[in-house]
Amino acid sequence: MDGFKEPRPSIYMDYAATSPMPQEVWEAMQPYWEECFANPASVHPMGSAVNWEVMQARESLAFLLNCQPREFIITSGASEADNQAVWTGWHYGYARKETNGMPHIIATEMEHEAVREPLLFLQRKHLAEVTFLHPGPSGLIQPNALREAIRPQTCFVSIMAVNNEVGTIQPIAELVACVRSCEGKERILFHTDAVQAAPHLPIDCQEWGVDMLSLSAHKFGGPKGIGLLFAKQGVPVEPLIRGGAQERGLRAGTTPVPGIIGMTKALEWTRIHLKEEEKALHALGHALTEGLRRIKGVHLTVEEADRLPGIVHITVEGQSHEVLLAQLGRRGLSLSAGSACQAGAVTDSYVLAALDVPEARRRGALRFSLGWKNTKEDIAFAVQALQDVIEKG
Repeated sequence: MDGFKEPRPSIYMDYAATSPMPQEVWEAMQPYWEECFANPASVHPMGSAVNWEVMQARESLAFLLNCQPREFIITSGASEADNQAVWTGWHYGYARKETNGMPHIIATEMEHEAVREPLLFLQRKHLAEVTFLHPGPSGLIQPNALREAIRPQTCFVSIMAVNNEVGTIQPIAELVACVRSCEGKERILFHTDAVQAAPHLPIDCQEWGVDMLSLSAHKFGGPKGIGLLFAKQGVPVEPLIRGGAQERGLRAGTTPVPGIIGMTKALEWTRIHLKEEEKALHALGHALTEGLRRIKGVHLTVEEADRLPGIVHITVEGQSHEVLLAQLGRRGLSLSAGSACQAGAVTDSYVLAALDVPEARRRGALRFSLGWKNTKEDIAFAVQALQDVIEKG
């Protein structure tokens, strides 16, 4: 037949941007768009019935995160949660300004934009002094570097658990312990963006010792537009969105019932399958790493020992990521150059700049991020596809 083309494969390798929703999550949410649609803030029987379901979901989330149901705030996602954490940390320091001086905040040069941009705003407006820690070659922050940055004015530290571009895993519990050892009479609030950790690591708010922690449901198989901010009991959380008494007055807005149910089911599903999925991802990630390593001109950004196995970031000499992504897309591969939140930006990655990756190589950056639907056949296809693109153009 004229014009007939052989169907191309459709292989998704952008799980760090968003993840597919398991059927169980969709089915759990469905009743709350149909018969259980009432507003849980309403006091009539239908509202009360839905409110009970929301309370049960909060209990389940608290159990999964090892915290209390009153210790987290439902948000529209991690970007909002990160912003509220920064706002809370700054406000906490500003309240002590008369005795301690200008609030001092510590973060890393690799933080997500939802932490980095609010901090840069505070810095530009001369509302806070911000120290951005320079990481080592693999992206790791050393406790000694953190310890040396702490001052009497330090009120807030934010270090992401897993980097969204290159997959570096930070030793959060160790870094929290470092901060605690440097505290004076007043506590330094410690926040972590755990968005990329949630699909792959068992998050334990008590074991990690953090004061605040951000999550986004769509990264671990939940719906988009829902997340949470864990805030340990006693943390003086500042509202970011005002105008209602929801979330104990800490976040105004009608309770997104289907989203809460979906987020809860997705986190349950993730925990149930965590060990088997991570075992599979270790094998797939290793095969991808070794396959890409053998291609001429390809450089691994972070070695396997320091990152999630399912995030494999590379740079390709003499190539631009725009051309690479277009060519790989024509072959049926869906992946990215880095953070989805920076898509369309004309500047190159500040994360790679922080890792001292040469500017010429940063232009050819690619991020392969794997998940539960990927197979060993996908890996073989991806490696061959990239090799063909580099060799043939």
